[in-house]
Amino acid sequence: MTRFAVEEQYTGTDWSDDDRVATSWTWDSQARVRQADGSYPWRSLAHGEVKAGDYQQLLDLAKEWAKTSHDHAEREQALTADPITTTAVDRAGGPRTLLS
Repeated sequence: MTRFAVEEQYTGTDWSDDDRVATSWTWDSQARVRQADGSYPWRSLAHGEVKAGDYQQLLDLAKEWAKTSHDHAEREQALTADPITTTAVDRAGGPRTLLS
């Protein structure tokens, strides 16, 4: 439910020019956010622009976004796993009850 959008920017031309060269890239980190009506529209969390000569900065931003998204998904998975029914959890004894 997250995405990292990148758009090439041009000066004096557009995407239809086969010889185009990007002068910069805009980026937008987005997530779907639940609204009161139950919908999940995309919302911008952070955005910016990177000049063509600083493309490594764009790669670093995308790498950090991917790492953060991965870490968040792992935390969410850990919080939603049921330790009583998860097969990866070793436990001794028989079936669990409310009191055990």
